[in-house]
Amino acid sequence: MPDSSESAAVLPSPAQPPVYTYHHLCSQLLLASTHQLEHLRRRAPPAVDKAIILPLPPPPRSPDESDEEEEEELESEAEADASRRREKKLNARANEQRQGYSVLLSVTYDKKPMIIRRDDGFEKRHIFRCGRCRGIVGYGIDSAATGHGQEQDLKIAYLLPGGLMTTEEMRAGKVFTEEELSMKST
Repeated sequence: MPDSSESAAVLPSPAQPPVYTYHHLCSQLLLASTHQLEHLRRRAPPAVDKAIILPLPPPPRSPDESDEEEEEELESEAEADASRRREKKLNARANEQRQGYSVLLSVTYDKKPMIIRRDDGFEKRHIFRCGRCRGIVGYGIDSAATGHGQEQDLKIAYLLPGGLMTTEEMRAGKVFTEEELSMKST
């Protein structure tokens, strides 16, 4: 029997994507994501900030999770219908995995939106700040349909280039010059 003081390492299954972590320039951990920021799209003109577009899907459901109502429905339906539903559910989970997952950590949201004047109109932004030093790291845009920019309605985060570094860069003690920060933003 193993000693209770020993900690067991939990290895990710081969189906799970790697998790990348990013820190603010003050070293605060701000983002954990299955996306590499370098590979994500950026805002195109007329947006002048070239912000990184980070999708924020809802949290994926674990394989153990199941609704009691779904279980009862599956038991009462014919076997063919039940297998089709199970297959549909598995496909939905696989699709969630392909989309990836990101979570903003230690980020505060300004309650009062900032109105930005653009060539093509106005944008209502809710600013994201580092929870440690209060530096601006990104923003969310109010949805025209809902008119809300609250955390629960947020589906996309726009991260300002040059404000985040990978954990590896932080561990190596990487110090960015102004020139390198401007290069990261292109």
